[in-house]
Amino acid sequence: MLDLSLGLMLFVVIVFLILLKFLNEFLYGPLLSFMDNRERTISKDLEDAKKNSSDTASYREEAEAIITKAKREASKIREEAINEAKSLAEKELDAKRVELEGEYESFISDLENRKRNLKSSLLANLPLYKEGIRIKLSQL
Repeated sequence: MLDLSLGLMLFVVIVFLILLKFLNEFLYGPLLSFMDNRERTISKDLEDAKKNSSDTASYREEAEAIITKAKREASKIREEAINEAKSLAEKELDAKRVELEGEYESFISDLENRKRNLKSSLLANLPLYKEGIRIKLSQL
């Protein structure tokens, strides 16, 4: 029935072993090497990413410190500018106030002079006014 041939079995085993050797050398070996290289590359990339992440955090902290310092300096400069503008405005107001007070005093003295002149003119012409009023009253 079933006839086993020792030579044929030996030939199959030898072909099988040669096939394993060939596959190991040209397929499994390069495939395993490629997988090992890929794994090393991935782990190296992960380490680089972690390093970059820590570097990024330190750079972010440094940038935030610089921004905070810049905000403080800007605030200080703004305060100095405001104070300088206030003092300049105060000086200008004081100068204008002094000028206006001088003009006011001049105006008041001129007004007093006109008042005296008008009063003396009215007193000088008082008899004429009285006469004119008498004439008007008599006509009524």
